[in-house]
Amino acid sequence: PREMTKGDDGVWSTTAGPLLPGNYIYGFEVDGQQMADPINPAAKLRAARVGSLLHIPGDALWAARDVPHGNVDINFHKSETLGDNRWMFVYTPASYEKYKNRRYPVLYLLHGNNDTAAGWTMVGSANFILDNLIASGAAEGMTRPFIFADHFHGKTGLAMELPLPDMEALETSAVTWLAQTLTNRSDSITLLPVGPVTNIARLIEEHPEAANRIGRMIVMGGAVDCPGNATDCAEFNTWNDPEAAEIVFGFGIETTLIGLDVCNQVAFTRENIREGAGPGRLMMDAWFAEHPDSKEFHLCDPLAVAVAIDPTLVQTESISVAVDTSDGPERGNTSRCTGRGADGPPIDVALEVDVERAIRLISALAL
Repeated sequence: PREMTKGDDGVWSTTAGPLLPGNYIYGFEVDGQQMADPINPAAKLRAARVGSLLHIPGDALWAARDVPHGNVDINFHKSETLGDNRWMFVYTPASYEKYKNRRYPVLYLLHGNNDTAAGWTMVGSANFILDNLIASGAAEGMTRPFIFADHFHGKTGLAMELPLPDMEALETSAVTWLAQTLTNRSDSITLLPVGPVTNIARLIEEHPEAANRIGRMIVMGGAVDCPGNATDCAEFNTWNDPEAAEIVFGFGIETTLIGLDVCNQVAFTRENIREGAGPGRLMMDAWFAEHPDSKEFHLCDPLAVAVAIDPTLVQTESISVAVDTSDGPERGNTSRCTGRGADGPPIDVALEVDVERAIRLISALAL
């Protein structure tokens, strides 16, 4: 406890600090009685007594930064265990109202014995913490964590160890960097995503004006008229985050989809790589060594790069593509849109490929 002194003007005061940014709980003891500050509306509700709050601002994770903010709803429910009505605070991210068809994970935060349901939000700023984590990319923007394909690509993604880069990672998130780059460039930009399109979906949600500046996309993903590789009916990238694929395919960006329909036709064999002498040859040697029973390596990502260089390598059909976002066995399936929603923006789906020309170009680039 801190002693207070009474000034000549009759006001009692004390001095503390300097204090680090945060929320501090304080109260007064007057003639042996504990009480909150009667003229401070900021309070921490507690079961035994109310405490007053002193907020020291700062750029901390719990601060209300200039990012998209979610909503906090106060709900009452009947507790069968306690036989009483209870209240709970429910946070939903900024994009929830727009994309209610998604399935979101649930994190339950339970307050302490002397606290109330309001504590995590009104004092702990859990909603601002989640806003900031999602905006920075530290929390998943979609419904599930990223799934790695270590069993196929190895833990490094390249089947071999490579030297670590000597450059440092940017402090800004990928989504913010994309938005800034698209906004600041006057020329048309082509995006070439060869993994799940989570960050592009978040760009559309958070910075639609920047997303509209994308000139073209060549997306490696999907399996429209053929079986999948992650499941019987879904390709790995769309299976990993189908909610993001649904957002991106439906936004209206000029898109060419390089899926398994053509990727399964373009492959390196052990014979293909014998003439190579560059790092691509070393990576292919390492991959075949890890997969001794495999006779070929399908060139999915390299084919997307090759099409970005020479679009005439593939023949496409302009169709609307539906993405299955359910939790069932068809999750991640990409199919021709024939029913409700068939009027969605069409994308160019690659269905035929000039195999020999594609392999020659990829070999020249990689081996």
